[in-house]
Amino acid sequence: TAILVVNNLRDFETDSLANKRTLVVRFGKKFAKIEYLAMLFAAMLAPVYLFVANYKNYLILLPLLFVLLAIPSIRCVLREEELNITLARTGMLLVVYGLLFSGAWLCS
Repeated sequence: TAILVVNNLRDFETDSLANKRTLVVRFGKKFAKIEYLAMLFAAMLAPVYLFVANYKNYLILLPLLFVLLAIPSIRCVLREEELNITLARTGMLLVVYGLLFSGAWLCS
């Protein structure tokens, strides 16, 4: 969803002119920025929930390292700059998160 949000934020002007009814067109750019942050925050909550609920193994928290990698993407989305690069960066970020999460879960 985070990738889709960046894509829709990037295409806001053209989507508005073409009468496409994306969430960004309907609710605005501020909504898209909050949605992007919410998607990344939700990804951060999953390992924390697993740690608290079941695992009690610190390895399950390894995916939280992706927060450091997410800072440049978050900054670009909030400033609405370099959205093409941010789109690709978000995709790579989520691959890294998926690998960290899967590896941590398997090792814990």
